[in-house]
Amino acid sequence: SDRTISRRARAQGVEAPPLSVYYRGPQVEQGLLLGYAGVDERDMAPAVERLARAFDRDTPTALGHEPAGLFPAASPTPITNA
Repeated sequence: SDRTISRRARAQGVEAPPLSVYYRGPQVEQGLLLGYAGVDERDMAPAVERLARAFDRDTPTALGHEPAGLFPAASPTPITNA
């Protein structure tokens, strides 16, 4: 669930509150609230890798799909002010 992944992300040092806590009514959607405006560009890739670990530890049943490979290992593309 998004609450489980949110707790795991927090344990990795990434704040990603679960969206399900904001829903009222019978149908609850799941997701994570991600904010990155205050994150230094150099810290972004390591933070995404830590967030990915929160997903990779989950089960395919809980996510509804196979979690492996959600965030493939790759060199980050630098952001430029072009």
